[in-house]
Order: sequence, then C-alpha cells, then structure tokens
Amino acid sequence: MVSELISILWEESFKIENPFLFWTKAQMCQVLFKNQAIDLAFLTKSCDQPLRKNPSQCGYCSSCLIRKQSLVAAEIEDKTKYYISHASSSIKQDYYLYLNNILEQVKTLYNLLNISDEFEQQWNAMTNQYPQLDYEILDYLELTYHDLSRNDIRDSLLNLYRNYIGEWNRVKSKVQATIEDYNHDE
Repeated sequence: MVSELISILWEESFKIENPFLFWTKAQMCQVLFKNQAIDLAFLTKSCDQPLRKNPSQCGYCSSCLIRKQSLVAAEIEDKTKYYISHASSSIKQDYYLYLNNILEQVKTLYNLLNISDEFEQQWNAMTNQYPQLDYEILDYLELTYHDLSRNDIRDSLLNLYRNYIGEWNRVKSKVQATIEDYNHDE
C-alpha cells in the first residue's frame, strides 16, 4: 500500500485517509456547490477512453456517464467539454451499451437491497452476488479504518449503494436525454 511504502521511505508513520469514502460523486459535487467551488469539478478527468483528445472526455463511456449523473443529481449544470458532440451510430450503440450496463447494475443493487428490510439479509444478498465485498473490501476497510467497526463499515457501504441507486433513479431520464441530444446533433 502507498501508506506503508511512504512510511518505510520516510521512516515514520504515514497514513492516507479518504474522507469521502462512503460518499457518491453527486454528494461530493454538492459540497463543492455549497462552498462555491464547483469549478473544481470541471478541472477533473473521468473518461475511460485510451485516446485522449482535446477536450479529453468522450461523454459516453461509463465513467463519463457517472460524471454526468453526478452533476445532474447534484443539480449542477454540466460544463464539461465532451469531444463527441456529433455521435455516429456506432458510438450511440456504445453509449446505449454503457448506459444500459449501468442501469442494469443499479437494478441489480436495488433488487439485492430490497430483498428484505433486515440489514443482515441485505448484506448477505449483496455478498452472495459480490463476494469480494465481504472478503476483500470489508476486510481491507476494517484494517485501514480502525475507528469504524465491521458493522459500521457494512452499514456505510449499504447506505452508499442506496444513495447511488436513489440518485440514478431520480436522474436517469435526464442522462438518457443526452443520447437524444446526440441524435439531434447529427
């Protein structure tokens, strides 16, 4: 881990902490908005595309879609310059594929979390679908964040997923409308 490497190199304890660990991107954007620092969001890069153009974000890969969703959910106008403004039909197919995959993930998470009102059953449903959540992620977070109990971490992770689902359900039609915008640009 980076913290351990720096601790060894500096010969003193060094720890990296993520204060936004259990926050969605939209929640982080809301903090920027409240602090009148939203321009910082437009200095960041999200794009998955290996070939960067200027501007350097495609606007249709999964990371760009999550960026769009986060800004819409935070009620922030997306001023990002995407390099695909006139989408070809093959790009639109990719766009729909990425978007449909995300929406399928949201649907899966929703179904898993709504299997029961009981926390333990929700957690079991999630970890049956995503075993690494219990055996890798939870173990790592428990070792890294000593001030949080295992149950606190599990609860925070489930709340993170609930927030993510809620955000997507509120704004998916607006994100989907960006496909229609591409259709009208041709």
